[in-house]
Amino acid sequence: MAGVAGTIIRIKCRNFLTYDSMEVFPGDKLNVIIGPNGTGKSTIACAIVLGLGGKPAVIGRSKQLSAFVQYGQTKASVEIELFNPDAVNYVIKRVFDTKNESKWNVNGRQSTEQQVRSLVAKLNIQIDNLCQFLPQDRVQDFAKMNKQQLFYNTLKSIGGVEMENTMDKLKDLQRHFSSLKKTIESKSKNLDQETIDNQRLEGEVENSNERKKLVDHIELMNKKKAWLVYDGKCKEKDVLKIEAEAINKKYQAEKLRAKPMEDKLKQINQRIKNVQAQIAPLSNTKQQNYSGEIYEPMLLEINIKRPEFTRQIETLLSRDDLLAFTCERAEDAGILLRELREVRKWRVNIVTMPDENKRRSIRPSPYPIAELRRYGFECFASDILEAPDGIQTYLHLNYGLRSIPIGGKQVATHHYNSTIPKQISTYFSDESMYSVFTSQYSGNVISSTNPLKKNVEYFNASADPEISTQLNTSHGCKRMCFEATRAEYDFENYGITIRVKFRGESDLKELDGHRQSGGERAVSTALYMLAMQGLTSVPFRLVDEINQGMDVINERKVFQLLLRIVDHSSTSCQYFLITPKLLRDMEYSKDTNVICIYNGQHALSHDQFNVASFIDIARRKMIDSH
Repeated sequence: MAGVAGTIIRIKCRNFLTYDSMEVFPGDKLNVIIGPNGTGKSTIACAIVLGLGGKPAVIGRSKQLSAFVQYGQTKASVEIELFNPDAVNYVIKRVFDTKNESKWNVNGRQSTEQQVRSLVAKLNIQIDNLCQFLPQDRVQDFAKMNKQQLFYNTLKSIGGVEMENTMDKLKDLQRHFSSLKKTIESKSKNLDQETIDNQRLEGEVENSNERKKLVDHIELMNKKKAWLVYDGKCKEKDVLKIEAEAINKKYQAEKLRAKPMEDKLKQINQRIKNVQAQIAPLSNTKQQNYSGEIYEPMLLEINIKRPEFTRQIETLLSRDDLLAFTCERAEDAGILLRELREVRKWRVNIVTMPDENKRRSIRPSPYPIAELRRYGFECFASDILEAPDGIQTYLHLNYGLRSIPIGGKQVATHHYNSTIPKQISTYFSDESMYSVFTSQYSGNVISSTNPLKKNVEYFNASADPEISTQLNTSHGCKRMCFEATRAEYDFENYGITIRVKFRGESDLKELDGHRQSGGERAVSTALYMLAMQGLTSVPFRLVDEINQGMDVINERKVFQLLLRIVDHSSTSCQYFLITPKLLRDMEYSKDTNVICIYNGQHALSHDQFNVASFIDIARRKMIDSH
């Protein structure tokens, strides 16, 4: 048997779950394990996990080791032989009992659980990694992994322990680098501040010295000034006295000449007062171009009191309305439109406030927000939006802000569980906008989900950059995209997002545990694991009944892709596929190994099952019949 180090050569169990005794010899490429439901196909997966040092929780069945001892027995054993290209194969044996106690043995020598795990890690076997080992009871957990978990498990599966350790070192270096960067920034700020303080102090010292010189000089000058001022004032007094006498004589002469002019000025002032009295009533009737209030574009008038819900408001309100002027009266709209479009040549939108009858039709909130908090809602759209009364009235009438609640992640769960009251037809979570309505023709409830705007466009917000790579495929779903999200040196937040679509007219949606159906999640999981098959460094992979929920077409396509990759790839590792049936009319290669599981009270023991003897008997019967 050719293979890589760690390939499974043999699996043997005694008193393990449904098996009294079982021994199987897998091939080094594709092993298809088939059999009726309940015969113990998944028991082989359990044996691999427990036999290689895994915890029962990895299987997803029971957390107690004693639960895997056959009913009526006190202990069980699992023995697994792994390929070693450099020496004799590794034979790991585990014996455990109903008290949850285990004994370990490697190649006939007593060992410990930690030593077995070290050997398994050395062979790059990752039974706790859903990208390598996917038991039946954990299939749905694959789609529930977050971006960071999927990236980390993929990294371990492709690069092994070495790449995992390298990534851990990068994270440590990143944290150390961030700490040093903060220290440098802090010390640089302190240095800059101390430099500024030093320059300021130098200036103050220089100014202080210069000031002392000036103060001494001023004190001397003030003493001289007092005598000079006194002497000058005495001389100025004598000159002014002579000038005052001459001016007084001139004033008396001019006063006699100005008497007729003063009388005439009084007459003119009286005439001005009479004219003002006549035009006073006309000054109070100021002509206005507009009969009502004119508001600037809505995005300049609107204030969002809770910035974390800005994306929800931008998704709800149309772009045309956000950029529109609002007129209080309809007749003003025509005047403003001519002024802005014909005179100023601006391309603008103008809306008019609703009249009094329409304002009365604005409905209140169907529920108090306190009653909706259990569904994850925090407020109504009307609670977080501030605007002038005219604009608010327009938005209430056209968008129903009082009937649209906004909340966080918990809303998505209640949406998919259909627990949100039917009276609420439009609502928001932290990432999506939901619309639910009843068809007037069929009476069916129709639901739609739209993602929020990624970036805030009008209210000055921005989103972090993402660097993405896409991989398209047509095996089962219309399109599948693997999006790697990272920011330079931010190794803690490196992640992988799987986006899929199964209908041509729809958009790519993120794979999660709720949005897609069970069959769609199974197809997506299978395609992702197969995409890594040629890059893998692990000795084997196992998936247990991943085809549950797939339709016939997708099941066959995924199986064909699996056969082509596993059988024809030179870098392919050993593969275990557990399935209740073997598909017909498929091109199976000679390296495909089919393991049939039969179990029951009257089943023949594997020790007595001699294939060569059965074939010999069949040949003799054929000869005798001729």
